[in-house]
Amino acid sequence: ENPLVKLGENLRCAFANLHQHTAESGREKETAQFFGKDGAMCTVTSFSADRFAQLRSACGLEEGKFWQSLCEEPLEVGDAQTGGKSGSQFWMTSDKLFVVKTSHWDELRTLQEILESYTQYVATHRSSLLCRYFGAFSLRVDRKTHLTVVMNNVLAGPFEPHVVYD
Repeated sequence: ENPLVKLGENLRCAFANLHQHTAESGREKETAQFFGKDGAMCTVTSFSADRFAQLRSACGLEEGKFWQSLCEEPLEVGDAQTGGKSGSQFWMTSDKLFVVKTSHWDELRTLQEILESYTQYVATHRSSLLCRYFGAFSLRVDRKTHLTVVMNNVLAGPFEPHVVYD
């Protein structure tokens, strides 16, 4: 089995696990543990969960729709040959609304540092062309940690792009 498909399925399980804990407790869950696709123990952490929830709200994104997109259907693996200069891997939600992208610690730290001002900016400049980051997560499977961000898919819509660049 393709390791990216397997990781995508573990990510989907991670998102579903976080969403289930959120629904049960009524507040954002920062960390959850579960058994992954191959029975491995997995730990998922949501970074700045409350702030990202505020950002999603400021962008008019309903929490239910966000989690449904991430959890309901398997994530579609992006083309490994077009991972871009960053070397990041990509998955897309089946409804094509969101992109899940692997990240690095320095990128996540920077995103967390600017998150408050970024949220304020996006809330007051709704037509801005800035990419919308809707969540940041780590998924630990066995001894390997995968850092990801969830972003809006800027290519979502009625037209199919001919070429896509990272």
